Amino acid sequence: MSEAGTPIEVGRAVQHARARLGLTQAEAAQKAGVSRRWLIELERGHGNAQLGKVLATLHALGLTLQVVPHEVPTGRSELDDIVEGTLR
Repeated sequence: MSEAGTPIEVGRAVQHARARLGLTQAEAAQKAGVSRRWLIELERGHGNAQLGKVLATLHALGLTLQVVPHEVPTGRSELDDIVEGTLR
């Protein structure tokens, strides 16, 4: 299992799964019900992909999307002070 936290990482995971299955982009796109052009953009990590299409593509390639909590910093940071200072 690999972690994908950016569009580029999701694209790489899709590309690797497709290659592991021995599918061309056209075959994978057809299986997922998306266009080949759209799949190319997803594999390149473009961040404007529609979530429904991403999920269909992942499913077609035997992948699932798992949403897990990560640690969110608490408290103030120097950046908070900088941003608030510019807004006042």
